Amino acid sequence: PSLVRTVYKRLTSMPPIPLPVYESLLRFERSLPSSDAQSPQELRAMYEAAITEYGAQSHELWISYIQWERGQGRIAAANQLHWKAMRALTDTTTFTAVYDSIK
Repeated sequence: PSLVRTVYKRLTSMPPIPLPVYESLLRFERSLPSSDAQSPQELRAMYEAAITEYGAQSHELWISYIQWERGQGRIAAANQLHWKAMRALTDTTTFTAVYDSIK
């Protein structure tokens, strides 16, 4: 995990980071056992950085973030993310359909 995190830190100094890189990093961090995982605050910061760059166009990113927050037991935070996504996305059609199927 430390090598991946080192690469991530280097990439953040050279924005923009491509969306597939963010998605891979987030998937990797979420797959780690809790003993190796970053703190929830650090993972949240990764999601927020990705949302800052791609929040207007990636419904998948929003859904992943919402599901992760729910998994953390933070239902209110997940609900706030839903409304934030509805304001940020340029097209909410797919997001709404996916969100309705997972709530």
